[in-house]
Amino acid sequence: MTLNHGDTGDTENLPRLPAVLAPGSARRVACPESISFMKIYPPELSNELVTGTTLLRPVAPLAPSVTVEEVMRLFTDNRELAAIPITEGRQPVGIIDRRRMIEQFAQPYSRDLFGRRPVASFMDPKPLIVDVHLDLGRLSQIYLDSGKTVQYEYFIFTDGGEYAGLGSGHELMRITTERVQEKLYDLAHTDALTRLPNRLLFLDRLRQAMSHAERAERLVAVLLLDLDRFKTVNDTLGHSIGDELLIEVAGRLQECMRDGDTVARLGGDEFTVLIPELRQITDAETIAHKVISALQHPFLLNGHEVFVTPSVGIAIYPFTDNIEELLVNADTAMYRAKEQGGNQYRFYTYRMHTASIQKLTLESSLRRAIDRDELRLHYQPQVELAAGRLIGAEALIRWQHPERGLLGPAEFIPLAEETGLIVAIGEWALRQACAQARQWQQAGRNDLRVAVNLSARQFYQKDFANMVKSILLHSGLAPNLLDLELTESTLMQNTAGTVGALNELHELGVHVTMDDFGTGYSSLSYLKRFPIGCVKIDRSFVTDITTDPNDAAIANAIIAMARSLDLRVVAEGVETEAQLRYLCEHGCHEAQGYLIGRPVPAETFPLDLPMWTAPCQCAHCRHPDDGAVAKPSSG
Repeated sequence: MTLNHGDTGDTENLPRLPAVLAPGSARRVACPESISFMKIYPPELSNELVTGTTLLRPVAPLAPSVTVEEVMRLFTDNRELAAIPITEGRQPVGIIDRRRMIEQFAQPYSRDLFGRRPVASFMDPKPLIVDVHLDLGRLSQIYLDSGKTVQYEYFIFTDGGEYAGLGSGHELMRITTERVQEKLYDLAHTDALTRLPNRLLFLDRLRQAMSHAERAERLVAVLLLDLDRFKTVNDTLGHSIGDELLIEVAGRLQECMRDGDTVARLGGDEFTVLIPELRQITDAETIAHKVISALQHPFLLNGHEVFVTPSVGIAIYPFTDNIEELLVNADTAMYRAKEQGGNQYRFYTYRMHTASIQKLTLESSLRRAIDRDELRLHYQPQVELAAGRLIGAEALIRWQHPERGLLGPAEFIPLAEETGLIVAIGEWALRQACAQARQWQQAGRNDLRVAVNLSARQFYQKDFANMVKSILLHSGLAPNLLDLELTESTLMQNTAGTVGALNELHELGVHVTMDDFGTGYSSLSYLKRFPIGCVKIDRSFVTDITTDPNDAAIANAIIAMARSLDLRVVAEGVETEAQLRYLCEHGCHEAQGYLIGRPVPAETFPLDLPMWTAPCQCAHCRHPDDGAVAKPSSG
C-alpha cells in the first residue's frame, strides 16, 4: 500500500469511488466548461487522450475510526508511504498526509495525548477528488485551481463513483510538462498539414546523414520537388482541395521511399527527400524515377480527378559539402527541370550555378535600372499598305546595361515577369511612350499613334484603366493615338476579367490590339466579344508566307476573319518585298518590319519618312470599299 512512483501494485481489491465528488465533508470538484485549460495542456497539442490512469497509485484506504497511533505506525514502518485515503465503505471522506502527521505527532507527548483518538479528527476533510478518466489537461487545471501545493499534496481518484487510488500533484505536473514539451517539439519539427518532418527536422537529419556519410565514405542525395501547375488546382478548385492534394502527395512519396529515407515538406507545394547511405549516384536517379512514377496516376479529391506532375532537382553530397548550398543547388536543378517543361528530374551542375549567379546579378541590376535611367525606348515604324505612308510606331524597350551594353527585351523581360518588376517597367514604358507621342503631335504629326506592349501582370492590375487615364492626362496625348498591345494568350487568361478591363479602356477611347494572333487559342466568339480594334499576325507566319502553304493559309484565314469583323490587320516581321506584296494582295492593312524600318531611338525616328513606295495597286487597295474597309477602329 505504498505510494511509490513507478509501482502500481495490485488494484483488484481496492474499492471504487465516484467521479469528481466526495460525500459528507469531502469537497466536490466540478469541471465547468468555462475553465480554460490552455495554460497547462492545450487540447490541440494532444493527438490522443491521456487520462488520470497514468498517475493512478493503489493505496489501501483506512476507516475514519483508525487511531492516530495506528496511522503513525504505518508511516514509520513504510517510509515510501506519502499519504493514506480515509473512506467510509467505498466513499472517500478525507486524506492523511504523511508530512503533516509527522510534524504534528513527532513529539512523544503529542502521541500520548492524541494517539488513541480516531484519525478522522486530524485528516483533511476536503480532499481533492477527481475521476480517473479525466484527461491530464483538465486534471492539471483542476489541481492548480484547487490551490494545492504541487510538491507535496496528493489527491484521490475515483472510478465509476468508487475509490480507485491516489495521485501525486508532483507526478501530475511532471508528466503534463513532459507531454507539453513533446507536443511543442512535434509542432516545431512537423508540418501541421501533412505530418511530415518540416524544414527544421529535415536539416537536422541531413546534418546527421552528411556526418555519417563522411565517416562511412558514402553519398547523400537531396531531392527537391515542386508540383507543376499546383497553383491552377488552388485557383480553380479551392485551397481545401489543394490541401487534400498535398496530403495525398505526401502519402505517395512516403510509400515509394526506402527505410531510413526522409520525406519532408518545406512549405507550399515544395517537398524534399533525403536519401542517405548511397553507394552510387544512379541510386538517386532510381528514386527520382519512382517519385515521378508515383505521381503519374490521378488523385480523386472530392469528386474531382486531379493530375499533377513533379519537377525534381537533385544535389549530391559530398560534391556539395555545405547544407545550405546543397538545398540551393537542388532548388536550382529543380527550376531547370521546371523550365524544361516539368515532370522530369535534373541533377545539379556547376553550369547551373553560374547561370543562377548571373541571373541574380542581372536581377539586382534590373531593380536599379529605372532609378539609374538605364531603360530606353526604341520606335519601329508602322505603315499603311494602301497609301504607303507612316501611320504609327511601336515602342520597344531596351536596357542600356552599364557593363553589357544595349540589351534587347528577350534578355531581361522574362526576368522582369518572374520577379514582378515588369509592372514598374511597364508603367515607365507607357509614360515615356505617351510623352514621346505628344512631342510628335506638337511637331506636327497629329495623326501618328504609338503602340505599347502590355504584360499580363500589368493589364490585370486593379485600376489599370485609371492609371492609363492618368498618364494620358499628364502627357496631354489624345487617347485615340495610344494603341495598347496584348498577346492572345494574355487576353485569354481570364476572359470575364478581360472583357471588363477592355471595356474600361474602350470607354477612354484607347485602341487595343491583339498581338501574336494565331499562336494562342482564342475563338471567333471571343473576338466578337472583345472590344478590340486590331489583330497582329505573328512574325512566325510571315517569315515563310511566300514559300510555306501552311503559313500562307493561316495568314489568309486571319486576314479574312479580321476583315469580316471590321478589324485592322497588322503584319509584323516583314523583311522582304515578296512578303510585303503577298500581304498587300491578300488584304492586310498595315505592316512593320526591317524592310520598312528598324527600331531606333526617338531622336532618329523618321517622322518625315517619305512615301516609301508607290501606293499599292492591288484589288484591295484600289477598291477599299469592296468588302471591309481598311480603316482604324474606334475601339
